[in-house]
Amino acid sequence: MTASLPGTIFFIRHGQSEVNRACYELDHCDPKRDRVYYRPEFLDSRLSDVGKAQAAALQSQFGAGCFQADFVLVSTLYRSLETATIGLSTHIDNGKANGDGPAWIALDSLRESDEEAPPRQGADIRAPKACNHRRSLTEDGKFTAFGHVDFRRFCSDEDTMGSETTEELTARVMQFARELKDILKSEQEQQMETRSSFHVVVVSHYVFLHRLISLLEGEGSDIDLPNCAVKEVQLEKIWKLLT
Repeated sequence: MTASLPGTIFFIRHGQSEVNRACYELDHCDPKRDRVYYRPEFLDSRLSDVGKAQAAALQSQFGAGCFQADFVLVSTLYRSLETATIGLSTHIDNGKANGDGPAWIALDSLRESDEEAPPRQGADIRAPKACNHRRSLTEDGKFTAFGHVDFRRFCSDEDTMGSETTEELTARVMQFARELKDILKSEQEQQMETRSSFHVVVVSHYVFLHRLISLLEGEGSDIDLPNCAVKEVQLEKIWKLLT
């Protein structure tokens, strides 16, 4: 039964993005800092050079020679796709060479939240942070750039996400937990056997991961999530969210 299946999930925040870099160049108290997230040039922000180096450093922990992943689950935003692809690149190469390797799946449920976006001036709707939104997957060429990732099952071509309340973000965290359960259950059924455990890598974003870990460990927990931080969690904790 999936709910009792032991295993480990590794949550990773993406590497430093270009929008992160632009923010870090401003003083923490500078009022212009928060507005950087809304600048159109940072739509679906990609990794900075520092972020690419941070992602590459993940290979020492998650390289195919020292870690066996069953699934790599990743947000549909560029900075997470790049982080996963660079950090677990040996799994892509190893899978092509040997005809196996982890399944790479993109999930819209893992995307970053606009939970804290302020109201747009002169309107009673909430302004989207450009960095947390994307073009259509087809228009953006992600199917080609990330050909090792399955975009078909858990994401839409168009960007349909808007701003969220905390309650809506919590509901999306629960949606991810259900999708994870469906993925593992499907794998068991296809293999016609009981797996002793799974190893899952998830690459996502600060606000989403902070909310998820708060639900797992309790509100008010001390949660530190710098770029490319890794948080190891037993799958049993995820299943408890669904009970």
